[in-house]
Amino acid sequence: MRKIAMCLAGGAVAAVAALATAPPAKALVAHGTFTFEPKPGAGSVTVNTGTIKSTTSSVTQPTLVVEDVPALLDDGKPNNFVGVIAPGDFVTFAIAGVSTSTLPVAPGSGDGSYELLNSPIEVHVGTDDFTFTFPSAITFFRQTACFLT
Repeated sequence: MRKIAMCLAGGAVAAVAALATAPPAKALVAHGTFTFEPKPGAGSVTVNTGTIKSTTSSVTQPTLVVEDVPALLDDGKPNNFVGVIAPGDFVTFAIAGVSTSTLPVAPGSGDGSYELLNSPIEVHVGTDDFTFTFPSAITFFRQTACFLT
């Protein structure tokens, strides 16, 4: 009986040691900002209609990288992405869990906002694969950009 108790105790110590050496889970309460752009030499952003117009239905991104991670935010608070996301980290998109470089653009013309997608858009950043998931995206002003909300 003594041998069984010692084996069980040894197993418990081994389990505790394994937990102690496991890498910590990454958690980050997002209060920050970063910008990204096409990787130099990777090409430019294109739309299916050649130029942005009312009939544009998709935008295709070349390879994207993080451009900047400012130390301070507009509200004067520290950007907690500093040291976690770095310039040069790769940025990719996924829709419904499928990686894609082409994102749909909602129909419409001129000013106003138009619903882009109801399925979540994921933005994956860096080699540690930080994922930001947005429930939808809205097109504001076709002549400027599409924004994730």
